[in-house]
Amino acid sequence: MEASALNLMSRNVLAEESALLSYAVEHMGEAVVITDADGNIEYVNGAFETATGYRRDEVCGKNTHFLRSDRHDRAFFDEISEALRRGEVWKGRIFNRRKDGTTHETDTTITPFRDSSGRTIHHVAIARDLTRDLKLDERMQQASRMDAIGQLSGGIAHDFNNLLSVIINYIGFVSREIPATLPLQQDIAEIQKAAFRAAALSRQLLVFSRQRTVALEIIDVDEAIRAIVNLLRRTVGANIELRHDPAPELWRTKADRGQLEQILVNLIINARDAMPNGGSVVLSTTNVALDHEFARRHPGVAPGHYVRLTVTDTGCGMAPDVSARAFEPFFTTKATGTGLGLATVFGIVKGFGGNISIDSEPAKGTSIEINLPAVPDLAPMATATGTESASAPGRGETVLVAEDHDAVRTIACRILESNGYKTIAATDGVDALTASDAHHGPIDLLITDLVMPLLSGRELALRLRERRPQIKILLMSSYREKDMPRGQATIALLDFMMKPFTESELLRRVRELLDRPASDTIIERPKKT
Repeated sequence: MEASALNLMSRNVLAEESALLSYAVEHMGEAVVITDADGNIEYVNGAFETATGYRRDEVCGKNTHFLRSDRHDRAFFDEISEALRRGEVWKGRIFNRRKDGTTHETDTTITPFRDSSGRTIHHVAIARDLTRDLKLDERMQQASRMDAIGQLSGGIAHDFNNLLSVIINYIGFVSREIPATLPLQQDIAEIQKAAFRAAALSRQLLVFSRQRTVALEIIDVDEAIRAIVNLLRRTVGANIELRHDPAPELWRTKADRGQLEQILVNLIINARDAMPNGGSVVLSTTNVALDHEFARRHPGVAPGHYVRLTVTDTGCGMAPDVSARAFEPFFTTKATGTGLGLATVFGIVKGFGGNISIDSEPAKGTSIEINLPAVPDLAPMATATGTESASAPGRGETVLVAEDHDAVRTIACRILESNGYKTIAATDGVDALTASDAHHGPIDLLITDLVMPLLSGRELALRLRERRPQIKILLMSSYREKDMPRGQATIALLDFMMKPFTESELLRRVRELLDRPASDTIIERPKKT
């Protein structure tokens, strides 16, 4: 082969390699800047344009000094220049200024490029934008702080609910001893209202700490809205109207009350933040029947009867590209915040078997629509108060009460004994097992707190069921989902009672359990994984 042909092939190979190298540099994820020896920009790649906002025709020919931010002093840049003059590679972090004036931190390597005589003729800088990594690190630190605060608030709320159980029930005892005509009854009623408001606040602490046990129950959504609206009316600000538009004869839904309240709080707070200059938030409800066409357009939703909750605000609204991402975790348009509010709402609604959608338009406000599966054809719910009459008296059954809080244990035993039950009191799980072994007659029901020293309520239930297979179990607590039984078969949700409890609620739950066949309540140890 002739020399000219070989030279042509070599040139073609070099051209292909050069094109490949240029393509790789242009499309790599890190910003690449090539300058002359004096720092005048000769080339930038696409990643540089993305990170800084500058087009290459805007920066080529300029000295890199215009990218400098005020986050570094002159000595910092003198140190870089001196290293490059010595022919050394400089590595470090630099804060540079974007076109919009903001700063971003980069992990940068600057390499001097020399000619055959050893003279530096170019500098090649490769910079990795750390914005995303730093935001993730900040979120992780914030999550850690929030977890610590959540642990603290959860513990406080747990103890607070024990005290509220005592306050609510002793007020009920006192109320029954005082004639209804005395003015003192009005004072007692106000104390009761304050106690129930305190219970609502405590539930919010538990929701915040994410330590509340999930307990499904039949709920009147309008009743839950009324409680939250009354709680937040002063909090949202005087320039915001918070209005509730209830539906007549609204169906009820099966949900966790704390999680439903979390939905309402998150949506109201989001609406408030969208109205810095004031406006209105309307929470409305209605009964709806969703057909097969709706279910086809909303995967995961079955046709049927639903309770619809709509939260509408007159705030700034969202552009379509923003509203499309509103339920994504960590997505937020706020200067501060975790971006988990609407994502949490989305997860809770899906967990209830419902669906959620958003309709928003800039400058016209936002409407969020939630459909929750209805439980129709049920009698109106009774409102819980501290003075409800006992409608489920005992028939001489024996109840073992295991509770490490002395006052709560005393209250529970007093309520049961005054309504026809026999009680055995135990200060913890170990004491309960000892009391069970010492009692030679039947024990029909165990009422136990979930979280106790020495032996948890869950472990106590498992051990006691081994000794007394027919015993019924009622767990009670304020929090710690992780302490709930795990496995395919666990204690049924009906067998759990949240604190604080009222006299009527305790008696109703006890009667329900005692009247249910023993085979309907199953406890199994979770399988090891």
